[in-house]
Amino acid sequence: MNTLIYVETTIPSFFTERRNGIDIAARRQWTREWWAKPKPGQRLVTSAIVFEESDRIPDAVRREESLALVHPLEELPYTSEVA
Repeated sequence: MNTLIYVETTIPSFFTERRNGIDIAARRQWTREWWAKPKPGQRLVTSAIVFEESDRIPDAVRREESLALVHPLEELPYTSEVA
């Protein structure tokens, strides 16, 4: 059985972050390291909310990179419980 892991907006956001600063650089590095690790037995999923929030990133390059990162993931259905 796979463990379901919900990838929410901070993952693509920190993965593509370009700002400087020691705390931002650390979060970017941790996120990229986590993303690059194999995840056997884990199923990464996301939702329309993540796509909507990522689509509002003002920087066009970061926006496209963020969306490309989550695009291959399974998208959970948007239900009344989510709303």
